Amino acid sequence: MVCEKCGREIETIFTGIKWIPKHCSYCAEMKREEELQNGLENLKAYMREKSGMQKGRMMNTFATYNVNFVSDTEKACVNGCTRFVDEKGLDGKFGVILIGTCGRGKTHLLYAMANRYIDNDADFDESDIRYFADFGKFRSIKPHCLIITCDDILTNAEEWRRRNRYGDEKIVYDIVADCKNVKFLLIDDLGAKEMTEWERSIICDIIDYRTNNKKMFAISTNYTQSEIKNKLGQRLYDRIRGACAEPYIFTGESYRHFAK
Repeated sequence: MVCEKCGREIETIFTGIKWIPKHCSYCAEMKREEELQNGLENLKAYMREKSGMQKGRMMNTFATYNVNFVSDTEKACVNGCTRFVDEKGLDGKFGVILIGTCGRGKTHLLYAMANRYIDNDADFDESDIRYFADFGKFRSIKPHCLIITCDDILTNAEEWRRRNRYGDEKIVYDIVADCKNVKFLLIDDLGAKEMTEWERSIICDIIDYRTNNKKMFAISTNYTQSEIKNKLGQRLYDRIRGACAEPYIFTGESYRHFAK
């Protein structure tokens, strides 16, 4: 007897009254593989949703970054960012920093790195994939990457500190712990506003922890190379510079100007 779907021979079982076909093991395996693939895609979508990505930027990838609008130097930066994600580090460093004025596509590239990391991630637990295949996205799983602005880190950190200082019993999201422990951290707009010494110490603490534990991170800033040290302070500058591969520098006119 052959399977009606795939045409492969299948075994039959005699019930005592008649012969009946067994389930086709090949079709059953193909169906399960399809379910697992759907589960993996659902899990990746969940990871994007929980990573802090803005909905309007979830489709930002290296493919949608229009390299026709940038210089050869910046094309090399795009290739470097791609390598950084694929190799989970670069030149023995686990950090990368994108430097340049507004509108150069740095945020786009941060999202592209986050998306590529999620797509490449081989560390998804099979039980999680099976759960998402069987039940959808109703399981609480920590995201593998987190993309967040520097200002949001500091705002949440200050709120956490304020509530703990005054003994507020309300549980407040400890953003610093997540920034330290997530597999891949992406900080957008570092130094978008002047930082106090305490705020610099928060970012230093995060960078130190990730560097010491060989955890990947990427940073974007609108400061120029000459401004970074003065704006961020010597200690924070040294931490970032020591933890990152050679900086990727974006110059020229706004990417948004060309994209119109």
